Amino acid sequence: MSVQELESSLAQISLDIERQKEVLRDLERSKSLIQRQLNSLRDPVARLPLELSSKIFLQCLPSYPGPQDGVSEAPLLLLHICTAWTSIALATPALWATIYVSFPPSRMQGLDLEAIMDQWLQRARGHLLDISFDGEMDRNLGACILRYSGQLKRLDIYMSQAGGTFELLGGAEPLHPLPSLEELTINGFTTEVCSWRPILKLLSLSTNLVKLDFENMSFVDAAETMSIEKVMLPNLSELISLGIPASRGNTLEYITAPSLETFILSPARFPNGDLVSFLKYGGPEHRALKRDDNP
Repeated sequence: MSVQELESSLAQISLDIERQKEVLRDLERSKSLIQRQLNSLRDPVARLPLELSSKIFLQCLPSYPGPQDGVSEAPLLLLHICTAWTSIALATPALWATIYVSFPPSRMQGLDLEAIMDQWLQRARGHLLDISFDGEMDRNLGACILRYSGQLKRLDIYMSQAGGTFELLGGAEPLHPLPSLEELTINGFTTEVCSWRPILKLLSLSTNLVKLDFENMSFVDAAETMSIEKVMLPNLSELISLGIPASRGNTLEYITAPSLETFILSPARFPNGDLVSFLKYGGPEHRALKRDDNP
């Protein structure tokens, strides 16, 4: 056979192989679909009332939410068992009410994170949300979160850089009130200094806060904050302020909390006068004051 004939035969064989691969992929898809249908018929959970099966699924969620490890954990795992389980999971908004996002999300390179986040939160429907960020949020994800600002009940922010997350959440225009937000944790873990302005703007939008936790933050000095007005948090009952040097910003200067009951602080971090003034004017009754003497 000539070279041209051999090349033609090789090309034909390659084409036949690709066709067979496509046939194999179709068969695999059909097998998977039939297996899911068979699992649904055999599965006793699929025959339970939705209210009961939803409660069972909620018990599958991790006790301590962390970065979602692919499809090996609930709730994503529940979508890959059978058709019936997928239907139950998607009909249970509380399964999707908690999400932990870690930056940079190296395992999700090349994916549209905004679309993934939006789809996840859509599945929560009107359920109140518990969202945690570890690292620095990008602008697209910040915009996505703000679309659901009215549903936020708990927000945990663990920063690796100063300020950017607050600029996105507290400095957005138009402003997005956070009427359902009850718990806010802000943990610095950064040597950079932060500005009080976007943080206080975020607090001013969160007037129903019940618990506020500031830790390991370093703020700009007083000269930058002279024109900042205090934020009134009428429902705040617990305030934690640890690891914040007094020379780099003083939580007590900017917050008024008339309903405060529990205050946990690093005493060495605050000038005595500021602490006495806060306890005197911050609210009518403080039932618990706890020192944290760790350096």
